[in-house]
Amino acid sequence: MIYYVAMVNQAPRGSALETKAAALSSAGKLHEAGDAFTSAAKAYTAEGNSSAAAKAYGKAAELYEPQADALLNPTRTPQAAPLPQTQVPRPAVAPVRTVAPSPLAPRAGMIVGRVINELGGAATSVTVRYSGFQEGKPIFNHFENVEGDVKAAGGSYTIRVPPGDYRVSAYATYIYQGRTYHFELEALNPPARHDLDGLGLDHLRGGLVRDFVLKMTAKKAGASEETETVYNAAYYGGRLNFDCGQTEQIMGGGHTFAPPLAGLVDTAYPPDSRLQITLTPQGALVDGSAGRVVTIKLRLGDHGTYPFSQRGIFPGVYIATATVTTPSGKTIPLRLSLTRARTILKGSPDGYDMTVMDWKPSVLVDFLPSDIGPMPRFGVKPVMLFLGK
Repeated sequence: MIYYVAMVNQAPRGSALETKAAALSSAGKLHEAGDAFTSAAKAYTAEGNSSAAAKAYGKAAELYEPQADALLNPTRTPQAAPLPQTQVPRPAVAPVRTVAPSPLAPRAGMIVGRVINELGGAATSVTVRYSGFQEGKPIFNHFENVEGDVKAAGGSYTIRVPPGDYRVSAYATYIYQGRTYHFELEALNPPARHDLDGLGLDHLRGGLVRDFVLKMTAKKAGASEETETVYNAAYYGGRLNFDCGQTEQIMGGGHTFAPPLAGLVDTAYPPDSRLQITLTPQGALVDGSAGRVVTIKLRLGDHGTYPFSQRGIFPGVYIATATVTTPSGKTIPLRLSLTRARTILKGSPDGYDMTVMDWKPSVLVDFLPSDIGPMPRFGVKPVMLFLGK
């Protein structure tokens, strides 16, 4: 025990690892820098500095994004021959190049605006909501006395309202796989300060212009990533969480290394091994657009940290497969499951309880509509994916 404590004290501090990471980043070694920032985050965690750890994880994520951009635009990396167009992997968090619409002129007595998607085209199936207080109209129990909604058409909308103070929001609605999905749009031109700040209301004056963008894979404006909760909710679209060491029993607790669970991924391979999870879309995505392959790459040694997930996946239905590549370069297929281990009472030949996993070579990942929050409920539920040897 004394020897163990001495070894811990000799471990590099987070600040030293972060300095090394910054040097690697300056030298253009982005992937190595990302790994170094991840190591710094783990060291900060061990030191009890959760704030610095969260920032280091955020820096690691930022360094991986240029590599995702290279995958999205293979012509920018001439050293690697581009794949055929039908096989070009789509990064789960693609660089979003939102093209801001040409500003509309305010119109007296009107709330007007544009609704676009991430690429600058017209967003479809959008409902624009408005509410507020009409001047000179009685107010009962502080309830807003003007409210309603309109359907945007052709990427724009117009609302005629009486003089007063108003707030505006927008959401898109899609029917997919027989289910109803709602996605909240983000304001493109929010005011620096509302006229009635605490209520988020603005005077109509000569008219209000409010533009919105529908983001399905991008980071939310102003989103924090300093804790696990806000990290998980910082992006639009779907989120996949990964588990490489599932041994928990549903009944009775404890751990088991019975044959169905033997050879867990996080103990069977070196931490520097690389995981690759491939999501192949099954038909159109939730908005009716054509899907493309999503390729997710993770370092096995990061398993157990909350950034060990993938955010910003365009909602749809995908077939998931996975491999692990060891430091020696050997690539091995993994098995997958969407459910935790379960106990079968007296399931073994000798009459004892047995814990099993529903391992398969591939599984269907289906992002279901969210069931949390007031109606309409926005977004999709996260999916947990278990990886097995």
